Parts: sequence; structure tokens; C-alpha cells
Amino acid sequence: MWRFDISMDGIVNSWINVLTHPSIATFDQEKTGASDQKTLYGIIIAAIVSAILGAILLAIVGAAALAITGLNISVAAGTIAVVQTFIRTLVNTIIEFYVFAWLVTFVAGRLFGGTGDFRQQAYLISLFFVPLIIISAILAFIPIIGWLIAFILGIYGLFLTTFAVQSEQKIGTGQAVVTWIVAGIVTGIVISIVTGITFGWL
Repeated sequence: MWRFDISMDGIVNSWINVLTHPSIATFDQEKTGASDQKTLYGIIIAAIVSAILGAILLAIVGAAALAITGLNISVAAGTIAVVQTFIRTLVNTIIEFYVFAWLVTFVAGRLFGGTGDFRQQAYLISLFFVPLIIISAILAFIPIIGWLIAFILGIYGLFLTTFAVQSEQKIGTGQAVVTWIVAGIVTGIVISIVTGITFGWL
């Protein structure tokens, strides 16, 4: 049975190190602290924070829209929408992360002879995925400027993904880029299927 006796300071320091020193060498350095617990702990934090903030944002936007349009929507319907957003964001964040990390390892290995381990690859990706998800969820409350910054951070995240893949899989830059592009597309398809099966609840 797992015990989450993990130092939050250590995890945050790793996030900061990766975000402020983007390079293959930085990810190589962070491998020494890799663990499944740290990965899961970080993803759970990101999922909960983004789910809560997403639900709050929907409630705020929904209330503003009703005030402007004058539409008569029941409190129950609004509450269901907020709860649905919370559940969808919470579950999808976790599913998307692990599916993407697994696909990165699979694609790199099958197409380019990558030698990396899924669990360690997931950990390296989590080091920037988690803080960027949290920051983007906060920026969503700031119209235009916040959205623009979140978009730029998303692009930055792709650069970090490339370094993380190169570090773990020992493949070239172009190969790493193709790897995360393919993994990203397939992940999107998987999430779409899950959404369809659950009738939009996830």
C-alpha cells in the first residue's frame, strides 16, 4: 500500500528546475528522483486544481450569460453542468496524461528504437505538465491576455516535451517531435471515443 510521504518542496523544486532550465541535461538530472508516487501525486494535484477552477469558471461565465440574456435556466441544470465539468476535467486530465505518456514510449520504441521506460518517461513529462496545467487553469480567468499567455505556455510545453522524450528515449530531435505529434493525435482520438461512450460526461 502506497504512503504519500513525499516532500512537496522537492516536487516544486523539480518543477521550477525543469521550467527555468529547459534542456536534455536538466531532464537527465531529474531522472535520479523519479518515482511512480511523485508522478501520480503531481497528476492528481493538477487534475483536482484544474477541475475545481474549471467548474468555478463555468459557474461565473454561466451566471454572467444568464444575467445578460435573461434566459430562464433552473438552478438544478446549472449545477449539473458545473458538476459535469468538474468530473470531466478531473478524469480526463488523468487519462490524457497516462495515455499520452504510454503512447510516447510506445511510438518512440516502435518507430525509432527508443529505449526508454514508460514509468520514467511519465515522471519526466509530469515535471512540466503539472505546473503548466495549473498555471493555465488560473490564466483562464484572465480574458485575452491570460488566454494568450496560456497559449504561449502550451507552445513552451511542446519544447519541453521534446527534451523529455530525447532524454528518456535517446532519440534525435526530429524523431522526438514526430513521437509526441503521433502520441498527441492518438490521445485525442482515445479521449474522443471515451467522451462518446460516456455520452459527453467524460
